[in-house]
Amino acid sequence: MWSFFTPDIKKLKDRHHIPGLIKALSWKSDTFLHGQAARALGEIGDARAVEPLIELFRLQEYYSDNAALALEQIAARLHNAEITTRLVMYFIDALTPEGMVCSGRQVHYDGDDSEFNWEWAKSEDSHIQHNRWWNEGASHRALAAHALGALHDPLAVEALSRCLKTHTGVNDNQTRLAAVIALGQIGDPAGIEPLKNALQDLDEAIRVQAAQALVKLSQLPPLAGSIGI
Repeated sequence: MWSFFTPDIKKLKDRHHIPGLIKALSWKSDTFLHGQAARALGEIGDARAVEPLIELFRLQEYYSDNAALALEQIAARLHNAEITTRLVMYFIDALTPEGMVCSGRQVHYDGDDSEFNWEWAKSEDSHIQHNRWWNEGASHRALAAHALGALHDPLAVEALSRCLKTHTGVNDNQTRLAAVIALGQIGDPAGIEPLKNALQDLDEAIRVQAAQALVKLSQLPPLAGSIGI
């Protein structure tokens, strides 16, 4: 039937029809419908939806934020340690894809033409492609950092702290902002020094959030004069 008719997300949700909602996550190329199905699954909070929602988030669709929120809601509803750990480890990986570094280089060559090396040029082009991929995934990493804060698991502190050092580009301002908020939400003492370092971030919103997180952790007075605002 679904080959011809669009799934009715409201009916599926009202009936708690989890298999139908999961199928709707990948129905044709209707990303809006995928987002609706993700929201419904999050509100229901069924463990069967975890892996399909992870896959939807991984695809970096327009509504991957719905997938991330749904996963946060499921973890909050179920209080299942195994599911929470699975999500924490996944979002840590999504925050910093293995082998990826932020490179701002562009291909250029100012030397003698006779010394030009195509292997070097291909290597430089690879850096550019990686950089483009990195920039396009910035919103995805911000969602991952936000989710790690919502999961409140100290396992995420190291990755969140590391991204404050490595995700320094302007495109990752929202990632660092989400990371400092997440460190405050988790409340682990291991996040204090990274938050103090974030007081020197070039982005004002990040400095403010880092100060607020430190106040929450009783590491700064309510009015912090060191945040540069």
